[in-house]
Amino acid sequence: MSKVSGSLNNYNESRFLININSIYNEDFKRGYEALNNLKVEDSVVANLKYFELSGLALLNRDIAAFDKYDQNITQEYYYFSNERASLQNVAEELRNKKLKSPWVAGIATAIIPGAGKFYAGKRGQGIYSFVISMFLALQVWESYRIDGIESPRFIIYGSLFSLFHAGNIWSSALTVKNYNKEYNEAVNYRIKMDLHIPIRSFFN
Repeated sequence: MSKVSGSLNNYNESRFLININSIYNEDFKRGYEALNNLKVEDSVVANLKYFELSGLALLNRDIAAFDKYDQNITQEYYYFSNERASLQNVAEELRNKKLKSPWVAGIATAIIPGAGKFYAGKRGQGIYSFVISMFLALQVWESYRIDGIESPRFIIYGSLFSLFHAGNIWSSALTVKNYNKEYNEAVNYRIKMDLHIPIRSFFN
C-alpha cells in the first residue's frame, strides 16, 4: 500500500495540515478540532490521526488523554514509529517531572536570603544574595546598636536591606517561573517536531 494510495482525500489531508499549522501557532484547540471531527475508515489514516491527537494531548499536558490515544494506535508504521517512541518518552518524563514553584522560591528567600535561588538551581546567585543580605543586615544591627533607631545610618541601611530583600524575593520567584517556561517550551518543541515529521513523510 502506498503512503496515500487514494485513501486520503484532499479534505482529510487539509485536516492534518491545519493541525500542524495550528500547533505552531499555539492554537492547540483548533488543531484538536480539526482532527477530532475527522471521520476516517482507512486504518492507516486512523492510526495517524490517533498519533497526532496523542501529541496534542501532551501539548496540553493531558497525560491521561495521551495514554488513551496512544493505546488506540493498533499498528506500528515506519513513518512515525520513532516519533511515537519519542512521544512516549516525553509522556513518561512529564509524568515524573515536578515543576518548581515560584511561591516556594519566594517564601524560602523571605525566610533565608538566597534560599530561593538555591531552590531554582542558581547556587552562585544564592550565595551572592545571602552574602549581600547578611552584610546589610549586620550593618542595620550595628547602626541600631550604636546610633539608635532614628539615626540616618540605621534608616539608610534599613532601607537598603529592605529593598534588596524584597527584590531578592521577587527575583527568586521570577527565576523559577522562567525556568518552568523554558522547560515547557523545550518540551513543546520536541513534541511539535515529532508531530510534524510524520505528516511531511506521509504526504511526500
